[in-house]
Amino acid sequence: MSHDDISPIPFPSSYEPKSSPTLKSVQHLSGRRVQLSTGTLYGALKRMMDQDWIARVDDPQPNLTGRERKAYVLTPLGRNILKLETSRLQQLLDAAHRHPLAEQA
Repeated sequence: MSHDDISPIPFPSSYEPKSSPTLKSVQHLSGRRVQLSTGTLYGALKRMMDQDWIARVDDPQPNLTGRERKAYVLTPLGRNILKLETSRLQQLLDAAHRHPLAEQA
């Protein structure tokens, strides 16, 4: 699978945390249960790049703010890791649902 097959995740390199589309997306997708700081996000992006799970690509979206934006795509390895992690989390969820205490709730 090529990088062209995956929609990039836009990420401005310089911004106010409240205006970051990436941070807002994380909050929205988690139902506001996960609130990342910019330092946490930058650290996670760096680690994922160092491990070749994501790659930086040119941002295909027009940039009206004048600030440099970064965009990332999953690499084939990253896609594999995502599938494995999703499966692992599903197994944990299934085990939790089978637990006797879950039936009492």
